[in-house]
Amino acid sequence: MQTALLLLAFFAAPESPDAHVDVPVATETAMQFYRSGIGFWFVGQALSLLIPAVILFSGASARIRDVAKGRGRSWFLTIGLYVVMYLALNEILLFPLSAYLGFVRPHAYGLSVEPVSK
Repeated sequence: MQTALLLLAFFAAPESPDAHVDVPVATETAMQFYRSGIGFWFVGQALSLLIPAVILFSGASARIRDVAKGRGRSWFLTIGLYVVMYLALNEILLFPLSAYLGFVRPHAYGLSVEPVSK
């Protein structure tokens, strides 16, 4: 009951005139960063579907299973090893895109000055 009263008081309270904030106009560089980010989002989504399909249909999944089965002493350990190896392979294949989006692209737009190593 108290929560309902607090929510009612919050939403029924009148807005103060100071509550409105002017939003700056986006620069052309900001809009270019945003638009290219949309394209990279689609690329990332496509790769997140394509990489597991390639791993499955190329036979790499069966090879990972065989290695996990040979190393694992129980079914639980075999599944754990398979998951770790699959995720490692997935991350290795996605690393170039992740490195570009997380390091190169922000530097290209002047959004980061962080060096590769500290």
